[in-house]
Amino acid sequence: MMKEGEMFVTFMTAKSGKPSVENYRKMTKRVTALLCVLVLVFAVLLYKLSLDSFNSGFVLGLIIGLVACIGRNIYVLRSDKRLKASYIKAVDERNKYLTQLTVKIIYSLLATAVMVLLLCHHLLGVDISYEALLYSFLVLISYGFIVVRFIVERVY
Repeated sequence: MMKEGEMFVTFMTAKSGKPSVENYRKMTKRVTALLCVLVLVFAVLLYKLSLDSFNSGFVLGLIIGLVACIGRNIYVLRSDKRLKASYIKAVDERNKYLTQLTVKIIYSLLATAVMVLLLCHHLLGVDISYEALLYSFLVLISYGFIVVRFIVERVY
C-alpha cells in the first residue's frame, strides 16, 4: 500500500523507479495544460451561466487563482535553476512530512467545526445553508492550510 504523498513522486518517476528532473518537467507541463483547460471551462461557464454577483465573483476568483498557478508554472519551467529548486521542494522528505501533518491538522479542524455546527443546530436551533457551509469550509481549508503550514514550519 502506498503511503500518503508518495503518489505524486511515483507518478513523476521514471521506469527505473528513480525520480528525475525531466519527469518533473513533463509533469509540470501537463499540470499547466490541465490548468489552462480549467481556466477556459470556468471562463465559458462564467460567460454562459447567469450567476448572481456572489457566485460570479467566486468563479472569477477561481479563474484568477488558476491563472496565477499557470504563471508560476511557466516561470518555473523557463529556468533550469528554478525548476531544480521546485523539484527539490517537491520531493524533499521534510516538506512531505510537514504537508501531511498540516493536512491532518486541517482535517481535525474541519471535524471539530462540523461537531460545533451540529451542536449549535441541535441545541440552539441555528440553521446554516449548505452554500454558506461549503464556502466556510473552503475558506477554512485554503486559509487554514496557509496559516497552519506557516506555524508547523516554525515549530518543526
